[in-house]
Formats: sequence, C-alpha cells, structure tokens
Amino acid sequence: MSYRFEQDESVADGLRRIAAEQLDKALAEADAAVGGDPDADPAEAVHEVRKRGKKLRALIRLVRPAFPAYADENAAIRDAARRLSDLRDATAVIETHDLLMDRYEEFVERRAFGPIRAALTRRRKQLEAPDVHGSGEGAPVAERLVAAGADLRRVRERVDGWTLEEDGFDAFAGGFAKTYKRARKAMAAAVDRPTGKRFHEWRKRAKYHRYHLRLLREAWPEVLGPRRDEAKALSDVLGEEHDLTVYAALVLDAPDPPASDPRGREALRGLLRAYQDALRSEALTLGERLLAEKPKAFAGRVGAAWAAWRE
Repeated sequence: MSYRFEQDESVADGLRRIAAEQLDKALAEADAAVGGDPDADPAEAVHEVRKRGKKLRALIRLVRPAFPAYADENAAIRDAARRLSDLRDATAVIETHDLLMDRYEEFVERRAFGPIRAALTRRRKQLEAPDVHGSGEGAPVAERLVAAGADLRRVRERVDGWTLEEDGFDAFAGGFAKTYKRARKAMAAAVDRPTGKRFHEWRKRAKYHRYHLRLLREAWPEVLGPRRDEAKALSDVLGEEHDLTVYAALVLDAPDPPASDPRGREALRGLLRAYQDALRSEALTLGERLLAEKPKAFAGRVGAAWAAWRE
C-alpha cells in the first residue's frame, strides 16, 4: 500500500492504514540508526523521521473537522519532530552553503569562505555531541532518535482506535478546502510583504496541500497527479528559500557570526539576496498557476470526482 486513499476502503480505514504505515516506517528508520546497522545514516534517519512526521500531520489535517483526536495527535507528532529539528537545520545550512558556492562558483573563491563551512561543521558536531554539562541540549543523535521514537510509538499504539465522525468526502471536504484556502492567503501575504517568515508560512501551507493532493490523487489522477507535481515543485522552491533565510540568520546575523570579515559578509549577503530573489520570483510564478482557482469551486470539483470514483 502507499500514501493514498484506496477505492475499496472506508475513509477511517484508510486513515488508520496510512498512519500506521508512516509510523512503522519512521520507527524502522530510527531503530536502524540507533541499533548499529552499518548501512544506516543517522543524519538521513533524522531527515526521514521528520518527513514522516510532516506526512502524518498532513494526513490528520485533511480529516481534521471529523477527527476528534486531531489536537492531541497533532501535538504529539509535532513534539516528536521538534526533538530533531535543530539537528536537521544544522545539516541544511551546510548543504545551503555548498549550494551557494556551487551556484556562484564563477564569482567567488570557495577557499575564502572555507572558515564558514568549517564553523558550520563544528556547530553540527557540537549539537550531536553528548551533553557533558547537563544543560539538556546537544544530546547525541541516537538519544534524540530514541526519544522521538518513543513519542511516535505511543501515537502508533493509539492509531487502531482512531475514529471519524464523517465518511466519504464529507470527512475530507473541510480540511481540504481550508488548507487550500490558507495556502492562497499565505501566498497573498508573501506578495504583500515579502519576508522570510511569510514565505516560510506559505511553504508550510503549500506542502500540506501537496500531500493532500497525493492522498486523494487516485480519485482523479489525470488532474490531481499533475497538480501534485506542481505543488511539489512549489514547496521545493519555497524550501530552498527558507534554507537561505536560516543560513542568513546563522551565518550573517547571529551575535557571533562565522562570517566575521565585514567585506566577506557583505559579499555573501549579496549572493544570498540574489538567490533568494530568484527563488521568490519562481515561487510566485508557480503559485499563481497552482492556486488560481477559488477554494470552494476546487473542493467541489474534487468532491464530485471522489463520488464518481467511489461509485
């Protein structure tokens, strides 16, 4: 089975099946990374567990109006992922640094910015190191994965008891339309005042919509399939934009930034701004096409397609 609702199952059965599959995969990935599997990469496990968490939250958000346990389960999944968020960010800023150097290799001397990469690498190692001072921070990756896994295991134990108060597209209609509407509003807010925070909010809404299209795509594959691809392209572009915002905050704007040389810092800021402007322009082009239709009309078309498919 996969991350989608099937034609021959009730919505509640599909909800429990998909949630169980995602949780089982997340737990397997975490267990392999902490259990000594030589082929398991802890950093990749962190990324995969967080990705499963996002897919789970998108799943329950789709049925949110009909799902009494939504608030508790959403908080539980969110808190499990937060145990790993700074580790993932520490890896992402290194990847972003390398991406910047590759993108502008004709204009920059990579070795001149080597100390920045070295500082970012040291920061990641410090986050992954044992907490020798008892501060509660900097627990090793394995410990964090164990703790996140324990949180998700408790969610997994409850999944078989999940119930919905609606069936059919009535279970989806509110969550689907609301998420789509919020993505449109977040785009409008980013256009009105383009800040990193507003683009990040748009990214979250666009990603939820992308996962909703994936969950429902079998009901109308010729339309929802291509739309899901467009939504993925949009969320990927917005993800790159957010990584640049995080990188700027850490490397350029922190109280003791790795980029300590003023001239080098300003040169780097210029590269960041140029790249971010290009990504934001691309995101707006993609978003205007993907999010053009009114929420009520779009949800109505998807609902009609769902009804025909189920019949």
